[in-house]
Amino acid sequence: MVLPLANGRRLGAIYFVLAASLLLAAPTARGQSASEYQVKAAYLYNFAKLAEWPDNGFSTPTSPIVFCVLGGDDDFVAMLRNTLSNKSINAHSLVAKALSSPSETDSCTLLFVRGSEKSRVPGVISGVKKSSTLLVGEDSSFLTNGGMINLVLKDGKVRFEVNSLALDRADIRFDTSFLNMAQSDAGSTRVQNSGSRAVRSNIPPKYPDLARQMNITGAVQLQVTVDAGGSVKDVRVLGGHPVLVQAAVQAVRSWKYRSGPAESVELVHLIFGQ
Repeated sequence: MVLPLANGRRLGAIYFVLAASLLLAAPTARGQSASEYQVKAAYLYNFAKLAEWPDNGFSTPTSPIVFCVLGGDDDFVAMLRNTLSNKSINAHSLVAKALSSPSETDSCTLLFVRGSEKSRVPGVISGVKKSSTLLVGEDSSFLTNGGMINLVLKDGKVRFEVNSLALDRADIRFDTSFLNMAQSDAGSTRVQNSGSRAVRSNIPPKYPDLARQMNITGAVQLQVTVDAGGSVKDVRVLGGHPVLVQAAVQAVRSWKYRSGPAESVELVHLIFGQ
């Protein structure tokens, strides 16, 4: 099992993820902007650095972390190898390799499926035999097909989206502070949670297209019933604009809370566009 990094190193990795979305627009020391490949390669390294892998993730305590790339061009693989060069994560060395076929994923700790493989994504994901493989993509439908993290290039910045349910199924854990950095496409959607249970994963809802077009803003208040294991059992709407309510309820149903001694009721306040 890869244990969590020491606080200082973990915070450093989290700060990188926060800053990485700005790198494409930020000039380097040579007066050039960081390339999309540089940013995405650095994202992959930091995803692996921040992950808490399950006990069955590695055959030995020093097994390498294998970064596999399916599709795309050789330039990205070269950039990834350069990014990982002379680095390690805990006792694990880092290896990058290009795959010529989806059948070669058995050794992958992290699998990055390039956008060129869009039509094959469902088959690729279902064919991964190692349940603890971190699945990362760069296609708008990647998460709905069972992917775990998706890189998004938007407004000249690379950001990321997260499928928390897929991560939970693989037993791959990330800090809530990291998960909260995931793009919600809501821009200014904010989450306020009050109650006795700490939230482990609370990805904000997507700002509905209709609400954006009609310039609808405001808050939705929900009463959330959480079972002892931390899963959301029921969501009751206490108030909010009807156009915003569905997105709020859909998002909250996927949240994960910390385990507790018994079922509990939590209050959630979601603020859209303000």
